Amino acid sequence: SFGSYLGETIRRAHGGDWGFSKEEGIYLHQIGRNGDYKGAKIFPFTQARKRFEKGEEESLASYYKTLVYVLENKM
Repeated sequence: SFGSYLGETIRRAHGGDWGFSKEEGIYLHQIGRNGDYKGAKIFPFTQARKRFEKGEEESLASYYKTLVYVLENKM
């Protein structure tokens, strides 16, 4: 559920669509209100799993802040 929450927060605030592939799992793509970052893929479920496995060093808040910084600075 943490991956879903993180992904939906990103999608609702910054645009994007959910995608799935057998190789990569569930991800967000076409990030940006106009699909500005069509080639970008974000893996919120992977990040949530890393947080549980590695602890605080994989903070979801830090991940989100970094993502926002990158998006605002046009990657």
